[in-house]
Amino acid sequence: MSVDAYIVQHANYKVAFDLIKSCHDAFKAGRKPKNLRLVGVSGVGKTTLLKAYRDLYLPHAGEDRTVIPVLYVPLPSRPSESAMYGEFLFALGDPFPYSGTVTERRHRIIEFFKKCHVELLILDEIQHFLDRGKLKTHIAHADSLKSLIDAIDCSVILAGAPRSGELFKINTQLRSRFKSITAFLPFSTFTQESTHSFKKLMKAMLKNSVFENINFFDENESLQRFFYATDGILRNISDLLSIAEDIAKKENSNVLSMWILNASFKSWIGVASRFAKGVNPSPFLESFEKRRLTLPGELYEPSDLDGDNHGWKDGLNE
Repeated sequence: MSVDAYIVQHANYKVAFDLIKSCHDAFKAGRKPKNLRLVGVSGVGKTTLLKAYRDLYLPHAGEDRTVIPVLYVPLPSRPSESAMYGEFLFALGDPFPYSGTVTERRHRIIEFFKKCHVELLILDEIQHFLDRGKLKTHIAHADSLKSLIDAIDCSVILAGAPRSGELFKINTQLRSRFKSITAFLPFSTFTQESTHSFKKLMKAMLKNSVFENINFFDENESLQRFFYATDGILRNISDLLSIAEDIAKKENSNVLSMWILNASFKSWIGVASRFAKGVNPSPFLESFEKRRLTLPGELYEPSDLDGDNHGWKDGLNE
């Protein structure tokens, strides 16, 4: 099995999964709906986790209607209130999800939630609310979302990038409904605990690769260099290892090496146009200055929108 086709249920995954399940279980037990914010930068695996949870509770036929225990709704880019309601209705199976006024769509959503016995709503990519308009629009989005959440009366997971926190800063009522926050963090070598978790991930991924030396990243040196190359982002880890597999196959090799990783890194930067502009020294060269690639123009230069991949976690409690 290729590394990019394998879901590793690592420590971060399991913690977030259990928190989502506790929200779901609270509603099923007849208690007050329990809500959660799931925050993480792009590529850490939030959407993979959310869809995997949804797939455990697929829609099924009830006595006289389709039952949808868990509803997953991804927000489109730059959504209006009307567009948001259309995505809800599409996910709920409405035959005409994008027809009707805003008020009509909202009423249909509420009716669908009741008829389909929705227990848990997962709303993904909520940072897209901030990609359209200015403060007045953002306030309106937050108000609409709060109002809808109150009306559907089920447990809710809101997932998005760190900048989604702005929605909760401008609406105290929305913030009060989502006191529980968990961060889906990138992997790192900052502490012994995070290094241990990273090593377990890499061993699990190499077990599902063409490489025989699955203990390659047990050495702190190789793991550290791989961290600098990927910044611990799961998507980057998967992409880089996938390219390494392709290169290894061409070389008729099943042994992972610094040479293969260096060639993979160069190939990856060459095809990833968003990274190609900067000078990105290869962490797999002996001459590499051991540091994160966060200088201007480099792969992991902090974003104006979401900050540093590892530096925003202390600011979760806005």
